[in-house]
Amino acid sequence: MKLIDKIRAFFKRSGAYFFDQAMVSGGSFLLTIMLGRALGPEAFGTFSLGWMGVLFVSSLQQAFILSPLLSLFAGQSEGYLVRLARLQLVIAFLTLFLGVMVVWANIALGKTLAFGELIFPIALASLGHQLYDFRRKSLMVLQKVTRLQRLDAIVVSTQLLLAAGTIFTDLLSPVNALFLLAFSYSITSLIPVCLMAIKPDPAQTQNVLVIHWNYGRWLGATALLQWFNGNFFILAGGAILGTAAMGAIRMAQTITGALNVFLLTLENFVPVRAAQTMRTEGLSAMRKYLQTIGVKTALLFFPLLATLALTAPWVIDLAFGASYVQYAFVLRGFAVLYCLVFVGTLLRFYFRTTGGTRQIFFGYIISTGACLLLAQPVVQAWGLTGITAGLVLSQILICAWLGFQIRFSYTRIPS
Repeated sequence: MKLIDKIRAFFKRSGAYFFDQAMVSGGSFLLTIMLGRALGPEAFGTFSLGWMGVLFVSSLQQAFILSPLLSLFAGQSEGYLVRLARLQLVIAFLTLFLGVMVVWANIALGKTLAFGELIFPIALASLGHQLYDFRRKSLMVLQKVTRLQRLDAIVVSTQLLLAAGTIFTDLLSPVNALFLLAFSYSITSLIPVCLMAIKPDPAQTQNVLVIHWNYGRWLGATALLQWFNGNFFILAGGAILGTAAMGAIRMAQTITGALNVFLLTLENFVPVRAAQTMRTEGLSAMRKYLQTIGVKTALLFFPLLATLALTAPWVIDLAFGASYVQYAFVLRGFAVLYCLVFVGTLLRFYFRTTGGTRQIFFGYIISTGACLLLAQPVVQAWGLTGITAGLVLSQILICAWLGFQIRFSYTRIPS
């Protein structure tokens, strides 16, 4: 009974953020199901390819903008968010500019790029997603939970209504799906971020670019490796097996992503509290805090994954329809994968808090190297089973490296 009370108390303290993340993840889950059912495996795979491009840009933003924001905000001077908003706007519009240049080059070369029609929608969706994610994280560090929930409610409802409208009018396509995402993100965040950026800056001597570069340079390199590490097997599968394979993988990602609310909730507040704990109580207290968080969350997370694996065909039929049930083995593999992702997330929190992001980078070098060597032969030999096994192997290698560093090597806080 005492353990249950502790678990209840833990989630009560973080309940506001958990509810918000549940709303965002639930909306994304429903939206992806709507798109997957309406498009079918092949067209849904094409959309998934475009969304991977958006997530690539997002991973770099996470490394250089959002992770430093969450971990460093408590110790920054007034005006920090103003300067960071300016930097974010520059990066977001640079993304759009690069996308336009690629479109122009593709037209000039006679439209030689495969899936060239996705480039401009990807650029627009990347711009909107960056601004939206920056606004969300800004509201989090400012502890403006009501405004955060209002923002996410507007975005989620807009996406679902637009998706329903395009499906009803038979206008849904991979390109239009990316456009509706770009629209929903931009209308809620472009003007607020611009207004934030034009506020007076009372501490103009602080160079936010240098601060974030020093913090995020290893995370940025890691983000590149992480993207290839997590997606190289998927891209190889798409190239060898076709877009239907990408649709199957996206289906499994979406269903397990419904449980990803736990990981995203942790991502939104654990790094901040871990940094505060280490600053006030020391390294040992911070490690104990992460261990406590990990155990309490695992008591809910792991049983849910086990249940999902056991009921995979029924869940797939209910969510995506009968055409996807043949891929039940992929969903079971992703349940195993997410157990490892959970462990890896907690390990990365430790190194991010102590400033040892270089160790995360080395872990991804090892894992990505293995993916580059094994992806093509494994996918050719075992198809979708090979893709799933490769993703699991990559997480095993990362967790093993980080765990080894904590246990035997990495014991100090870098200056």
